[in-house]
Amino acid sequence: MRKFIKDNKEVLHPIVKSFLAIKSNYELVQKAVLFPSEKNKSEVDVAFKSYYTKLKLIKYVSKLIYFYSIDYDKRINRLNSRYFLTLDQPLLSEGDNCISQVKSEPFRNLILSHFSCVCF
Repeated sequence: MRKFIKDNKEVLHPIVKSFLAIKSNYELVQKAVLFPSEKNKSEVDVAFKSYYTKLKLIKYVSKLIYFYSIDYDKRINRLNSRYFLTLDQPLLSEGDNCISQVKSEPFRNLILSHFSCVCF
């Protein structure tokens, strides 16, 4: 088996290394190298295809989560920049329309959960 690893530089590829780090996969490859047959080779092929498919799926979901969070942040920022929070009537006699002036805590929390406010 060491001769096989030494002769085949493909084994140094990180994906192949991680595949061979799993004991059951290493045993399948070892069996295919020591006792070459179509059955042993196909078992290694099936195991590697399954392993590689799982890796690709994990990478896809990871990228999907990453880019979705970026898009979500952009969407929220765009909505907040388009629709500023403005109250219908002034809270004070000076006419300051700021969320920090809202006295009712439940109402204030409701507003803050839907909009971001720039004045505190």
